[in-house]
Amino acid sequence: MHTKLGEKKYQSDHLVTVYKLSTYYIDTYDFTREIDVLSQVYYKDSSRLKNLRLLIISSLNDKKLIEKFQTILDRL
Repeated sequence: MHTKLGEKKYQSDHLVTVYKLSTYYIDTYDFTREIDVLSQVYYKDSSRLKNLRLLIISSLNDKKLIEKFQTILDRL
């Protein structure tokens, strides 16, 4: 989402907000490397992978990002 919106010059307030929220999330919570490493190390340990997924979901609740994204998408 961040990459797609960053490539365009959107004028909509909603899309600017989505872009800012996605930028904040990426800057604050980039789990890409951790997911890649841990999924290889713990591929047989479903509990650890489940906890990692829960951590990612929990991070999306910071600053109510999920709700803000949903509200904006509903308006579009």
